[in-house]
Amino acid sequence: MKHKLEVKICTGTFCTVMGGSELLLLESKLPESLKNKVEISGVVCTKDCEKGTNKNAPIAIVGETVYDSLNINKLLEAINKELNKIETE
Repeated sequence: MKHKLEVKICTGTFCTVMGGSELLLLESKLPESLKNKVEISGVVCTKDCEKGTNKNAPIAIVGETVYDSLNINKLLEAINKELNKIETE
């Protein structure tokens, strides 16, 4: 894998209140096998909840896919799903 998978966690007020602050702890909870494969950052509101896409907070963008209603386990599942897509291309 040439580039790391980007994981952008929304840090907007609503996402933070709805559990996004927990998602920011993901880096410390990553399995060792994923640590060199992902790059995690917070972004100031993705506005995906406002775009009429029926997305629910907290939101993260994993690669190019928007995931919503996340917790740490769901976000790890999303990361693994996106990494599998990359590895099979």
